[in-house]
Amino acid sequence: MTVLRLLLIFLTLIIVVLFSANFLLNVYDARSYLQEQLESHAQDTATSLGLSIAAVEGGDIATIDSMIDAIFDRGYYQQIIFTDIDGKVLVNSQQPVRLEGVPKWFVNWIQLTVPTATSEVNQGWVMLGKLAVTSHPGFAYRNLWHKAKSNLVLFALVALASWLALTLLLRLILRPLSLLEKQAKAICEKQFEVQPQLPKTRDLRRVVEAMNNMAKRLQYLFNEQVEVIERLRDQSHRDSVTGLPNRQAFDNRVGAWMESEQGESGGGVVLLQIRHLQQLNLEQGREAGDALVKQVAEQLQAVFHDYPGNVLSRRSGGDFAVFVPRVSIELLQSLTETLYRQLIGLQLLESIHAPDTLHVAAVLRLNRCSLVQLLTDADISLRQLQSKGASGWSCSKVEVEQADYMDWPANEWHQQLQTVLASKSLILYGQQVYDNKRQLIQKEVLVRVKLNSDIVSAGVFLPMAERFGLAEEFDKLIVELVIQHLQQQSADCPYCVNLSPRSLQSEAFSNWLLDKFEQHRQLLSQLVFEVPEYCVQLALPVMQQLATKLNKLGGSFSIDHFGVGANAFAYLQSLSAHYLKVDSSYLKQLLESKDNQFFIQSLVQIAHSRDITILAEGIESEEVWELLISLGIDGGQGYLLHRPESL
Repeated sequence: MTVLRLLLIFLTLIIVVLFSANFLLNVYDARSYLQEQLESHAQDTATSLGLSIAAVEGGDIATIDSMIDAIFDRGYYQQIIFTDIDGKVLVNSQQPVRLEGVPKWFVNWIQLTVPTATSEVNQGWVMLGKLAVTSHPGFAYRNLWHKAKSNLVLFALVALASWLALTLLLRLILRPLSLLEKQAKAICEKQFEVQPQLPKTRDLRRVVEAMNNMAKRLQYLFNEQVEVIERLRDQSHRDSVTGLPNRQAFDNRVGAWMESEQGESGGGVVLLQIRHLQQLNLEQGREAGDALVKQVAEQLQAVFHDYPGNVLSRRSGGDFAVFVPRVSIELLQSLTETLYRQLIGLQLLESIHAPDTLHVAAVLRLNRCSLVQLLTDADISLRQLQSKGASGWSCSKVEVEQADYMDWPANEWHQQLQTVLASKSLILYGQQVYDNKRQLIQKEVLVRVKLNSDIVSAGVFLPMAERFGLAEEFDKLIVELVIQHLQQQSADCPYCVNLSPRSLQSEAFSNWLLDKFEQHRQLLSQLVFEVPEYCVQLALPVMQQLATKLNKLGGSFSIDHFGVGANAFAYLQSLSAHYLKVDSSYLKQLLESKDNQFFIQSLVQIAHSRDITILAEGIESEEVWELLISLGIDGGQGYLLHRPESL
């Protein structure tokens, strides 16, 4: 129970007790007054009427009866009796007690005593008889009832006004306490908010100031911890001059991608080499060489920025590598030519004064292969280009035996994808995700299509869907099929649905998805929507809106391939994610790499402090699985734990 509610209850009880006591005192005071009035009224009437009767000559009973009736008919009396000296009743006027408009319970509660006053009637020294007058209590009851009702209404109005005033006053006084509660909860979630307005009361102001100072200090310590983790990760995974991933990070990321399900569609590698860089360092200083390397890195980022999933790297000295997944030969050729033309005109590069300063060689393989094969093909192409003795570029496709659909022209691909959408012929697969005790916690939904009697993974056809602007339609179809599946049969765990980055950058798709949330609230607890980390960095406001809406409706939000982007921890404070899936590249050489172990362990600590579940992708060996558990990972997925199967 809150302090505000406790104080309101306590003060309400005080108000009720005080006003109830006052109400009862008023009622009983009025009762005592009316009781005295009844007695006084009866006695006065008996005395005055007795004197009037005594003045009647001869004791004329008819005249006395008329006099009594005149008094009795006024209605203030219950009974008037005149008896002679022997007790014989000479005149008796009475009426029954009728209490119209007064509740019976009120009469029983008040219980007025009906007084009877007597008076002797004497003519001179001779006693004629006795007169007894009993007042009628009806008027007293009605008067008392109306007074009680008026007091009760007044009491209710005053009590209500007092309660409202106290509530408003207490809310104003105790408002900092509710803000302190929110601030404390935010601190627990690593959101270090500071209250800008200080309370007027001295005690509360001191408490708020102390909380603000604590929040600032904790934010400083948290940011310092994150900076240390980021800096250590950068030292082991990034080139210190350009900020690009280094050779090890490139090999781990691309190798993990090629071995994953997405790697079935292959990809292209661009090798870039600046020759005579040492000559530039000797002639113009190391600063000039570093400046040239930075300019090359900037041009690489500019050329490949709009193509999702690319991996840029400085391998050593003047050697750079770029991996572009799911790319056509036409696009790879265009990117390579654009890159070469952007670089060949750099002033620092021209200052080397050599004919063979820059070589850019690109190779494409549209099949699953190892990174070593792809780099070997690209290196051979680069050496052939350098043997010509002049700067230049080349782009080639390695012809390998592959499925017929890999060589389909663009119009054939477009027609086939439209057919799949029209017939809704996607095939749903699921890969189970387990916790660290190997208990099932969710299933990640994977999609397949049938092309030329082959079951083809999403890594093959979704890149083509993105190329033709159909990614949004495929995502809608996937969501609808999963919802339909959940409606037809109960799920033993939540289903994790991956959403395309291009779809999430579409306002129309976001609105459609939010409408689906509203229509199927009962199913949201069985759904986890997942997006890749680079999508979060590209469209953070959209991701925040999606995560907030999911939280309100009872759904869950997940980020996969976590850790490959720069400043991976920066957006966790503003994004309410339920799950983080560590990119499988961190599992490469995990047993030997202390840096990767440190990163995962640090990520676990930060995520657990925000109640985020940490999962790992691409687990393929028992040794890696056991090491991940020792590092604090909550669970994971991979061929070691479970292979995809049809839903």
